[in-house]
Amino acid sequence: MSTLRTFRFAAAAAVVTAVVATLGGARPAAAQDTTSSTTGATTTTTAVAAPVLRVDTFMVLVPARGADEVRGDLDRARAAVQSAQAERVRARDLETRASGAVEVRKREIDVLKARLDLAKKEKREADKAAMEAERKEEELRKSFAERRRGLRTSEVSLADATKERAEAAVKVYELELDLGSQRAQLAGLALPAGSPEGIRRAGEIARQEKRVLEALRTLAERTRTQADREKQVADKRIELFEAQSKLTAPS
Repeated sequence: MSTLRTFRFAAAAAVVTAVVATLGGARPAAAQDTTSSTTGATTTTTAVAAPVLRVDTFMVLVPARGADEVRGDLDRARAAVQSAQAERVRARDLETRASGAVEVRKREIDVLKARLDLAKKEKREADKAAMEAERKEEELRKSFAERRRGLRTSEVSLADATKERAEAAVKVYELELDLGSQRAQLAGLALPAGSPEGIRRAGEIARQEKRVLEALRTLAERTRTQADREKQVADKRIELFEAQSKLTAPS
């Protein structure tokens, strides 16, 4: 067996040893060999431990956490997925209503334009001035309805991003639970450095650690996307506030 493979096993298994110690787990007893030395009539027997795996804690790239703590986070992430799904249904319903309001305003403006054209043709100046003012009022109402529709659309997008982030968190915690179980199993076996079974299990743990790290990266990306969508919602609310202010301002 190559020195490199032995080192990799020693590093991975020592990480497990450090992790278990961090969690307060009992360290497995090392296998014992004995040697004897004789001085005069006295024979001394000294216990010599089998190779004990050690590594600096900086190599623990996925810090150990208790299973109960991880399960709590997992439950909360799953609840967040359900909450985001419900929020999307609500936001989509409001978006549909807002879109309907925009179409109503467009039809109202089309009717006013037709009446205005007729007043111009018939040279009814008083009616023309009144209808022109009414048309401008309807334009403001349409602008308000469009801003409200934009807000509702952005809220749907935010709900999607929130759900995707929560799903990414679920993935992280599921992988983290599996990793903790694998670490505990290897630590409990007390395998000597370089054993084929130890190397196999250490390799599985290393691959699981990478999966957790990749899932954490995905979670970070989706958290950033969610934050961007939250900013978009805030921007749309400001736009709606400004449109509402124009609509309610004194003539």
